[in-house]
Order: sequence, then structure tokens, then C-alpha cells
Amino acid sequence: MTTSRSLVNLTDSQVRSRFEGLVRHLDHWGDVVASDEGRNHDRRLLTWGLVAPGGGLSPEVRARYREYFRMTSGGDWELIKHTYEYLDIGRGSRLAFHLHDLPGRTQVPHAHCESASDIPEAERSPHLRSTEYELREAHHEFMTLYASERAPDCSRFLPLEIDRRLRSSPIGLRIDVTNIADAIEKLEGSEAR
Repeated sequence: MTTSRSLVNLTDSQVRSRFEGLVRHLDHWGDVVASDEGRNHDRRLLTWGLVAPGGGLSPEVRARYREYFRMTSGGDWELIKHTYEYLDIGRGSRLAFHLHDLPGRTQVPHAHCESASDIPEAERSPHLRSTEYELREAHHEFMTLYASERAPDCSRFLPLEIDRRLRSSPIGLRIDVTNIADAIEKLEGSEAR
């Protein structure tokens, strides 16, 4: 499996080979439009857009894969983030696997899953827990959904952030816990009523 940690210290030739190999891989599924921007700068963006089934037929799904690279001090390329997006046009659903910085955290793998009519340019839905996906793995999951004629099951994802604040007791009372003795006293007092 290729991960972001294995997409570091790539030569220009290796990045170009990855780009061209993925164009060929994705082309089996529909019409592909791809670009390699920034090759002569310190930032580089590889983009692959897929419309399936392609061949002039009405689009059923769209996928967009973006990988962002930064040039290292040694002149090689390293992946700094990616966004892999799937849109089921007929079912109005979106599934996305991202890897990028979030406030206070670096390179956080996460997902987005929602009802949608487009692939957004900016994130708009909650971040969901996910493992890191390589482009081919994400594409396999997307095409499995497409072939099965099913929308993504968004219920399989949990929120990325866990809210650990105590909101209420098991009996529905709001308790502000400063110490365990106060909490027990409040609970016992409520049971006596």
C-alpha cells in the first residue's frame, strides 16, 4: 500500500510516472481529464477528473483526485495533502477521503459523506473519522459503489472529533462536576425526589 509517508523524496520523473500511470488506470472507467501544474515551481498539483461511464453517455458519477506536493530542500517532491472525491449524480451523494492539516493537527486523514449535487471546492460538511487512503484504494471504493448502484453508507463513519464534555446524567439532570463527592450528592438528592 502506498501512503503519504511513502510519497516523499520522489524525483520529478517518479512524480511524472505516477501521474501518467494513474491516467491510464482511471481511463478504464470513463473519460479522464488530468493536469500536472507547478512542475517548475516549489508547489505542484496533480489532478485527475473522471466522468463515468464516459464515451458520450450521460454522466452517472464524477470523481476528482487531487494530490498536492511540495519541493524539498533536496529538490525532490513530497506529498503534503490530498483530496479524493466521489459524486453519485443520480443518487445525489458524495463520499470523499482527504488528508490535510486541520487546526492544531497535521496531515489528518478524514472523510466526508453527505447528500450533495456537486463536488465542493471548499469543505462544508463535518469531518468524519477515516483511515488514510491511497488514490487507487479510494478509487476502488468509489467504483465499487458505482458498480453496485448504491449510495455511500454515511452511517458507517463517526465524527472525527469526540465531544467529551459531560452533558447530562443518566437520569437526565444537568450536572456540573467539580468533584466526585458533589456529583454523588446531587444524584442521591435527585433520586430522593
